[in-house]
Amino acid sequence: MPQTPHYDVFISHSSKDNQLAELLYAFLKEKGLSVWMDTYDIRPGEPYAKEIMAGLSRSSSMLLIYSANACGSKDMKREAANADKRNIPIVVFKIDQTPLVDEFEYYLALDQWVVADTDPTGSFDTILATLRKHLDKDAEPKRERL
Repeated sequence: MPQTPHYDVFISHSSKDNQLAELLYAFLKEKGLSVWMDTYDIRPGEPYAKEIMAGLSRSSSMLLIYSANACGSKDMKREAANADKRNIPIVVFKIDQTPLVDEFEYYLALDQWVVADTDPTGSFDTILATLRKHLDKDAEPKRERL
């Protein structure tokens, strides 16, 4: 019987920020983390929402790429709400100056943020260190509110 995969990180992003999300995906995988991202992990022919929920439920943390593009994404708001419901730590990668809006303000205002440098890729090491802190086996498993 095949084992269900486990992921260290679930990447939530707007499709308009897909290029940066793909760079992050590759970086985190190169650094040894198992990463779930819709672009690579939604199986053909499977219902999108079902696949999203399966990936999220098998993940230990969420990396949410927040931008002006994210503001209109109902899917990202649902993903944040479901991560919160499951007590999954959310690391917010804020890549522009857009303030938190609507449900994002409710679900993310107290979570840990990484604010992008002028070149967002310059923040990747900080994101990696933050995620590893949440994945530390000795760390308290409950969601940390900062």
